Amino acid sequence: MSRLGAFCGQVLEAGWLAIIVVAPVYFNVYTSRVFEPDKATLLRNLSVALAVVWLLWWLEARAASGANAAPLGKRLRAATQANPLLLPAALVLAANVLANLFSVVPQISLWGSYLRLQGLLTTLCYLLVFAVIAAHMRREEQAQRFVTVGILVSVPVGLYGMMQRFRLDPLLWGQDVSQRVTSSLGNPIFLSAFMLLVTPLVVARLAQAVAALRTAPARPLAVEGPEVARLAGLVLAQNAGLFLVAKLTAPGNAHFWAYTPMLGFFLLLLPFIRAPQPGKLLVGAQIVGYSLVLLVHLVTAVLSQSRGPWLGLLAGVALVVLVLAVRGAPRVVRVGLFAMVLAALLALVGMNVPGTPLEGLKHIPQVGRLANLGETETGSGRVRLLVWRASAELLGERPPAGPAPDGFSALRPLVGYGPESFYFTFTKVFPPELWLWEGYSSTPDRAHNEIIDQLAMQGALGLLSWLLVMHVGLLLALRMLGLVPAGRLWPLLVLLTGVFGVGLAVVRGLLRGGRGGATMPLERYVLIVGLLAALVGHFVEVQIGIAIVATRTYAWAMLGVLAALWQMEQQPHPTPDVATASAAAAP
Repeated sequence: MSRLGAFCGQVLEAGWLAIIVVAPVYFNVYTSRVFEPDKATLLRNLSVALAVVWLLWWLEARAASGANAAPLGKRLRAATQANPLLLPAALVLAANVLANLFSVVPQISLWGSYLRLQGLLTTLCYLLVFAVIAAHMRREEQAQRFVTVGILVSVPVGLYGMMQRFRLDPLLWGQDVSQRVTSSLGNPIFLSAFMLLVTPLVVARLAQAVAALRTAPARPLAVEGPEVARLAGLVLAQNAGLFLVAKLTAPGNAHFWAYTPMLGFFLLLLPFIRAPQPGKLLVGAQIVGYSLVLLVHLVTAVLSQSRGPWLGLLAGVALVVLVLAVRGAPRVVRVGLFAMVLAALLALVGMNVPGTPLEGLKHIPQVGRLANLGETETGSGRVRLLVWRASAELLGERPPAGPAPDGFSALRPLVGYGPESFYFTFTKVFPPELWLWEGYSSTPDRAHNEIIDQLAMQGALGLLSWLLVMHVGLLLALRMLGLVPAGRLWPLLVLLTGVFGVGLAVVRGLLRGGRGGATMPLERYVLIVGLLAALVGHFVEVQIGIAIVATRTYAWAMLGVLAALWQMEQQPHPTPDVATASAAAAP
C-alpha cells in the first residue's frame, strides 16, 4: 500500500477512537438540550470527516489496482462472505430508509428530533463507524487499543459522577444530581447504561492480568518501577486534563476553545500508555489499576440507582466470569461458578416475590431497588406499564397521526411510523393516568423498550433487522470462542433466541468444557469474551431503557470489532516454519 493509503488508514483509526472518546464525555452547557443532540451533532461531524478520509483511501486503492480491480458484484459477494455482519447491517439501513420514506414526520425522521436527534442521519453515522472498523481494523493490537481507550474514557465519566455525589461538581444543574448522579450522560439511567458496556471489558482485562501474573518475568525494581510511575502519571494526566475542561467551560468561564486541544492531548498520550514487556511488578500494577477502575464502575452503578442497567451489568459480568471459566478451569470450578450465578438469579427472583424470606431486602437502601423490579402500581414501574399498554394499542389499532386518514395504515406493521415519530403518534393513545405520574406537560418519546420502539418507529422490518445484526454478532463471538459446535442446530438456536441461546451455549460449555477456544491466544480470547458480555448486557438493558447516542455508538463499534476479529480468525495462520522463513526473507 502507498504512503497515502497507509496514512488514511491511520487517520481512520484515529477517527473511530476520537468518536468513542467524545460520545460519552462531550456535552455543551450553552445549548438548550446540553447532552443528546450535542453528542449526535459532534458524532455527525466526525463521521463526515471519517467518510471523506475513507473515500480518499478508496480512490487511492482503486487507482493503485487499476485494471486489475475485480467487478463490483464480485467484490460485494466477497465482502459479505468475509464479514457476516455486513448484510444484516445493510438490512438495518434499508429498514430505516424505508421507514423514513413512509414516515408521518419525514423531516424529523431524517434530521432527528429536538429531544434526541436520532434520525436517519445519525443512524447512518452508527453504520459508518461499524463499517469503517470492520473494514480497516486488521490487527489485534488495534482491537486491544479500542478496548483500552474505552476503559480510559470510562474513568473520568465515573469520577465525574462521584464528584456529583460529593457535591464537587463545578457546574450548576436544574436538579439535585447528588442523589442520583448523571455525570456527562445527563441522566442516571444513561450513565449506568454506558458504564455497563465497558465494565465487562474491565473485568476481562483484570482476569487477563491475574492470569499473566503467574508467567510474567521478575524484573528489577529499578527497571520496572519508573515504568509503572510513568504509566500511572499518563493516566492521571489524561483525567486531569478532562477535569480542567469542565472547569474552563463552566458558566462564567466561557473558554469553549478548550475542548479541541484537550481532546488532542488525550489522544496524543494514548500511544505511550503501553508496556512492551511487562514484568511482575508492572502486571501487579495493572491488576491494581483495573481493580480501581472496576471499583469506579461499581460505585457509579450504585450511585446512579438505575435498575435496568443493573440487570444488564449483572448479566454482562456473570457472562464474563462463566465464559472465562470455560477455558482451563477444572470441572468442579465451572460447576461451582454456574451454581453461584444460578443462586444469585434465584435470589433476585426471590426478592421480587411476595412472602419469601428475601422480601425484607426491599427496605435496604440501594438493594431495595433491585427488589422492586416487578412493581407496577407505583413509580417508574407504573409509568413503563402504562406506556407499554398504550404502545400495544398504537401497534394494534394504527390510529392516524394527524387529522387526515393515514393512507399507509396497512403498511405500518411493516415499516412503522418513521424514526423519531413516537412522540407524535403516542399522543393518539395517551393514557390519562400517565399525567398523574409524569405531569400534564410530559409526553414520552420512547417506550423504554427497544423492541416496542423498533416496532413503532421502524416496524417489523426494522425490528427483525436489528435483532438479526445483534444475534449474528453474538453468534460470531460464540463461534470464535468455541462455544457453538459445528452444524446448523446451535447457530440456528442462537440466531432465533439471541441472549437465551448465548446462555444455553455457555451452560453447555461449562458442563462439557471448552475445546474450540483452547488454541486461541489468551489476549484475543479475553477480548472476545468482553465484547460478547458487553453486547449481552446492552441487549438486556435496552429492554427496559432507552438506547442513547453513546450506547448506540459503542454497540455498533463493538459489532465492528467483532466483525474485524472474525475476519482475522478466518485468515490462514502460517506454520512456525513458514513464519520463520518469511521473517528471514524480509529485508
